[in-house]
Amino acid sequence: LLKKIECAVLGKLSEEQKRIEKIRRQKRRRSRRAKLKILESKRRHAAKKLLRVRVRETGD
Repeated sequence: LLKKIECAVLGKLSEEQKRIEKIRRQKRRRSRRAKLKILESKRRHAAKKLLRVRVRETGD
């Protein structure tokens, strides 16, 4: 019985630690290289979207 209670208490503490650590990882800043990689992919995506823009006709 004592082992059962002890396992339950330790399990809850472990779950709490995992939750806290997950939040900490989510808040961690990205490295400079990762930021540059993301920005480069955004630029490529924007360039791709520019090709889809409808050409405006001048009706003068």
